[in-house]
Amino acid sequence: SDSDNAAIVNALISKGAGVEAAFNGGSALVWATVNGKTAVVQALLNGGAWTNAQVAKGTDAQLSRFVGYTPLMLAIQAGSLDLVSALVKKDADVKFALADGTSAISLANKLSDAAKKKSILGLLDKYLYVYNREVFSIFANRCSRCHNDTWAGRNWMEYEIAKDYKREIYSHVVLVKDMPLPGSSDEDNITGMTQQERNVIRHWVKAGAPL
Repeated sequence: SDSDNAAIVNALISKGAGVEAAFNGGSALVWATVNGKTAVVQALLNGGAWTNAQVAKGTDAQLSRFVGYTPLMLAIQAGSLDLVSALVKKDADVKFALADGTSAISLANKLSDAAKKKSILGLLDKYLYVYNREVFSIFANRCSRCHNDTWAGRNWMEYEIAKDYKREIYSHVVLVKDMPLPGSSDEDNITGMTQQERNVIRHWVKAGAPL
């Protein structure tokens, strides 16, 4: 069963087994995703598997039409909300796209099951911008001059603190725009925060401030 296989994977990882070994064009995470093994996928993610490993050219016919796909794209192709949820919570790149434009969002939009399509698109939208990727970078570049570990309780470099004060951040950064300290226009402030960066913060807060 999936749970039994996950227990074996956990035991192997605990003994030092690597999680990035590839076979026939796919990493362990890719193969677990293709085969719909949610518990195994979670075990691999918890063991440090690279969430965005792409399918490489190999000899297996099962993967040959998915070269370049990430595990998230494979999970969406299969219409698995559980797999999509597990992957986005471990920093799967929602915005990644192949050269032909194929992306997680484009694949989700092609799903024939309306309920699955709506649920998966909702998850992708929630995790479009996350703290560990886009938001931390904005805080570090635009806000850390003041909001660092020298200011107790207002250190946006710490996720839990930033999350607790997300409404305050939203008010100052998105609505009033008096953070960072303003200049003569929205684009003119002491650290050069752009409107696009404010939009990212807006989306992040509205999505519940995902990590």
